[in-house]
Amino acid sequence: MIKKVKVEEAIGMALAHDLTKVIPGGFKGPAFKRGQIITKDDIPELLSIGKEHVFVLTLDEGEVHEEEAAVRIAKAIIGNGLSHSLPSEGRVNLKTTAAGLLKINVASLDRNKPAGRHYHRHNTQQHGL
Repeated sequence: MIKKVKVEEAIGMALAHDLTKVIPGGFKGPAFKRGQIITKDDIPELLSIGKEHVFVLTLDEGEVHEEEAAVRIAKAIIGNGLSHSLPSEGRVNLKTTAAGLLKINVASLDRNKPAGRHYHRHNTQQHGL
């Protein structure tokens, strides 16, 4: 669940989204990353970038953060020759660890896809591969 709290009350809680710091004519970039746990030392910086409230993420019993879920799914499906990136924006990228061919069991994908979802397929012959 995402909820809005005063920064002074957010100590020990995880940010629900990135927070950007902007210094006119100078810096623009992340001041705090989604998932970062707010500490007492963070309060002055949050206030200095104009944040009196932040949105924090609380997980109920049995729930996991989307980035943890992405890693769990990747570990469950990768096999020899594949690895995964670090989680970012709620996902991981699957990467090959060796050169070679990839064979996909399309029938299995079709049987296991969520209802109403469609996958974009490329015909390798059409692309000269």
